[in-house]
Amino acid sequence: MLKIAQFLTRILIGAVAIFFFVGLSYILLVAYVWVTDSRSSLPEPLLGQSDFSRLAYAKPSVTVKPSGDPTIAVHQLQDLVRKTAAQHGKITIAGSRHSMGGHTLLNGSLCIDMRCEGFRQIGPIIIQDSIAIVHVGAGATWHELLTALDRDGCSVAVMQSNDDFTVGGSISVDCHGWQPNAPPIASSINGFRILLADGSVRECRRDRDQDRELFAAVCGGYGLFGVILDVDLRVVPNALYRAQEFPATPANYAQRFDDLVARSAEKIGLAYGRISVAPGPWFLKDARIIRFVPAYPQVAPSDLANTLDNSKRHLAPTSWEISLARAAFRASVGSDFGKLGRWTIERFHGQTHRVVSRNGILRTPSEWFANRDPDFTEILHEYFVPPYRLAEFLDRIRPILQRTDGIDLLNVTLRSVQRDNDAILAYARRDEIGLVMLFRYKVSTEADAKMRSVTEQLIDAALASDGSYYLPYRPHATIEQFREAYPKYKEFYALKQRYDPTELFQNSFYQDYIKPAAK
Repeated sequence: MLKIAQFLTRILIGAVAIFFFVGLSYILLVAYVWVTDSRSSLPEPLLGQSDFSRLAYAKPSVTVKPSGDPTIAVHQLQDLVRKTAAQHGKITIAGSRHSMGGHTLLNGSLCIDMRCEGFRQIGPIIIQDSIAIVHVGAGATWHELLTALDRDGCSVAVMQSNDDFTVGGSISVDCHGWQPNAPPIASSINGFRILLADGSVRECRRDRDQDRELFAAVCGGYGLFGVILDVDLRVVPNALYRAQEFPATPANYAQRFDDLVARSAEKIGLAYGRISVAPGPWFLKDARIIRFVPAYPQVAPSDLANTLDNSKRHLAPTSWEISLARAAFRASVGSDFGKLGRWTIERFHGQTHRVVSRNGILRTPSEWFANRDPDFTEILHEYFVPPYRLAEFLDRIRPILQRTDGIDLLNVTLRSVQRDNDAILAYARRDEIGLVMLFRYKVSTEADAKMRSVTEQLIDAALASDGSYYLPYRPHATIEQFREAYPKYKEFYALKQRYDPTELFQNSFYQDYIKPAAK
């Protein structure tokens, strides 16, 4: 018995030593990344000349930043539209330029910068038909809007998970986010004003029959029908949440999400999932569900502001916490060990469980974790599949992604998206799970060509799973894949010819996909 006890003791000591060594190695890796990581963001791509992929380029004839006065800015754009049309020119529209499929680029175009002060105005919250509405300029960022709404105890109904994009740009891609049981952003829009190709300004309302056609074309229309000037958005109360996490697998994810979020007795404010990109038996086979429940469910929304003092309402992370989280994420770049260490932390330690406001969660810039190496690019993809076919889709793409030398999958986040009944180019033609993937590869023609091949295979897998793919990213899909994923492309093109017969508003996306597909 003594020998057995000694043997077991040695095994225990060895296991503890191995665990300590592995843990220390991971800590040293994160520390090394923290020390060597660049403190400077990459320079912003030049307006009209590139986007954040840094793989697409164009030479506009001129770039225009309208006046800071809202009224003057509108009149200025009306004059530009009429003059450009008379000269048979073309107009592109740019916001934050995180769309990477040529949506803000075209050689020889007049490129409009919508981030001027004239289109960043934010009005007071008003009540229309018992719904809280905010009027906001299309060039305002979500960060600016959330900051303004926060003062009134409000938040946005639907937006992306990052706040450094413009409101107009987000509508143009018909974005979605972590808001559970919600369709894309078009569902939260009461209306907008748009400058059309004839120089007229039209107010377009979601609930007005005569506007439904144009509304459906502009939301997810990638700036091809005119310049969105300002928007009336539905807002909701800001709330205080606490995160809760649950394990899942691809096979049971849809049912677990339905039980924990969609049909939960608790009022879930935000929710998302994450799939492991750690190597070996965990690769695309292990999952987490993160939901945000009311931290003080017994407190009335009107009293939330007094629940915590004003200095603690957001409980925003400190710069030290952001740096540490970034280092842990960047340590997974090009490192299976780093990916395994990161997933282990997420799997067993989890996210913060402290109280945080809805606005505090949403007010997260993409720059916090962004690439800072000019020799590499990091590209988002998103694929949509019916919830019950998630495991099937992951089984299809796992072997594809396991043989992608030179292409590094850094992250997969899962989002629930309800059917889109608004946009013509709807990616969610039924209730879907969206898989947001982040890829990293070298800034080179060869690497981008390899990514194109991988993308085509991933899209084929989504289509075979009765799904779709998202249009804002690199233009790697084939025309046939675009036609299958977006079957209303002919309807979209017909409306384009009706509202903009001279094709004044254009971009590379229109030339690469819409026109060729419609022929």
